[in-house]
Parts: sequence; structure tokens; C-alpha cells
Amino acid sequence: MSYTRLPRFASRAALAVALAAVLLATLAVPGTALASEGSEPVPSEQGQHFQIEDNTSGDPESNLPYLFAVFVITWALFFAYVVYMTLKQRRMQAEIEVLSAGLNKRAGAPPEDVGTDDGPNK
Repeated sequence: MSYTRLPRFASRAALAVALAAVLLATLAVPGTALASEGSEPVPSEQGQHFQIEDNTSGDPESNLPYLFAVFVITWALFFAYVVYMTLKQRRMQAEIEVLSAGLNKRAGAPPEDVGTDDGPNK
């Protein structure tokens, strides 16, 4: 039994490009926030490239760029998963319909509507 599959490459490529763009954008937000704070480089003979300062000021707003980045990444991954599962469900439903039509053809029965369920009393 042979059947044709729906083309998948265009939608996956577009999804991958969109996710990469969102990821790069969210990673750039904290980087620009750090660059604007004016971290001073430490001499290389000390073994560090940048001076790391702890947030001892108690200002929770200084961590907002990181919180926003994680928030956006989490929602982007969630919606990507929803899109992936929806596409996978559609492909499986199409495959079920093709297999059902093949079984009905082999048995000589008239094709029935697979998508409706009238319950036990048809």
C-alpha cells in the first residue's frame, strides 16, 4: 500500500527560522543590558576577562532582562511544541483515513465517514 505524505520541509524550516530569530532576540536583550552597565575589563594577567559583581544592592529590577528572556524563551518553546503536536496529529489523522479507506476497499465495504462518531447505536 502506498500513499503520499504531505510536504513537511517548508513548515519545519520556517518554524526553525522563527525559533532561531526569537532565541537570538531574547539572548541579545540581557547582553545589551550588561553592556550598558559599563563593566570594566580586568587586566588579563589576573586570569579574568570581566569583573563580576554580585547584585548586593537589593534592586530586583536589575534582573528583569534575564527574567524577560527566560519568559519569552519558555513561551516560544511552548507554542512551538503546540504547533509540532498539531501538525503531527493532522498527519496521523490523514494516515488513519488512508488506512481505513484501504481496509474498506479490501473488504468491499462502502467507505464510511471516519471523522464522526454517533455512539454505540448507529
